[in-house]
Amino acid sequence: MVDSPGGGPHPVPVGRDEGTLSERYIIQPVGPEADPIVVDHWRELWLEGGVLPSQLRENHREITLHFIAEARARLQYQTFVAVDSEHRIVGSASSQRWEAPFPMVATTPLLNLGTVWCIFVRPPHRRRGLGTRLVAACMTHWEAIGCSRGILMYASESGRRIYQKAGFAAGNVLLVDGLRGVIPS
Repeated sequence: MVDSPGGGPHPVPVGRDEGTLSERYIIQPVGPEADPIVVDHWRELWLEGGVLPSQLRENHREITLHFIAEARARLQYQTFVAVDSEHRIVGSASSQRWEAPFPMVATTPLLNLGTVWCIFVRPPHRRRGLGTRLVAACMTHWEAIGCSRGILMYASESGRRIYQKAGFAAGNVLLVDGLRGVIPS
């Protein structure tokens, strides 16, 4: 059983891992039984990013669970968790096929993209390579589901460093931050 701060105990099977932290942490895929933990981690990421609890939608839990269920059904969603030696989930990452914000009319492999969101590691377990290992598990999942590239948005400098360490670099994405004063007339 694994304790989740917002949802009580959750059964999670413990697998094997040959990584450098294998005596202390295991990175493994899990199913819907871990969805409440992902919801808690997603909420924590928003709060750490400066969003006030009052700025989160009251039904944020239901919204996130619905999103995960839809992604699992349509986009080959997979959760990966970091489990410590006491069988507690101390981190998670959500991985899936990227859904374009435009009609996908081309069949080019260049558009077979994977994406990751909600990479979270509890503060006492940070700076031990768990975020990097969670990203690597996501990238392995992308390869298994036929993705040839990955795309993501990051919200923090620590996140950016993890993604760069995994091979992510600036690409053909443009962003306008704050529309006031930049809309052409």
